Amino acid sequence: MKLLWLQTMLTRFILHIADALVPVTIVQLGDNVTLKCYFPEEKTSSSSELHWYKQSAGNALELILKLMENTKPTYGPEFLGSRLTATYTEKISNLTIRKTTEGDEGMYHCAVIDWNKNIWQGTYLLIQGILIIKITSTRQILINNFFSFDLYKY
Repeated sequence: MKLLWLQTMLTRFILHIADALVPVTIVQLGDNVTLKCYFPEEKTSSSSELHWYKQSAGNALELILKLMENTKPTYGPEFLGSRLTATYTEKISNLTIRKTTEGDEGMYHCAVIDWNKNIWQGTYLLIQGILIIKITSTRQILINNFFSFDLYKY
């Protein structure tokens, strides 16, 4: 009975994420994933710089890397020698994460920084295969440090 109830709550949680205004990319724990960032037609400056950021739940943006078109990236301090690589051409940037881990889950932002205009996009990376359930002393269930509900209500 409790397992069915928990499965129902998790299904509601995942459906809520799927209905979000931000695109969600779902990948299995340990798989590789490529996040894509497309740029509008009016982006024509060759001097623009691309930035990729990561934002974990409850944390500030962390700079993953920045790069100019057709150059090697400069990585942020937390991502030096990491499993992340990026490419940037005129209309698209790809950020590839090899062998995803629990810590890779979060919101990823890409930004094109130009002298007269900045363009931002984002996607939430959801790692399947992660299920961390904690029951707190106040009888709340905390799932993946992100979603919680009170046992007394059910």
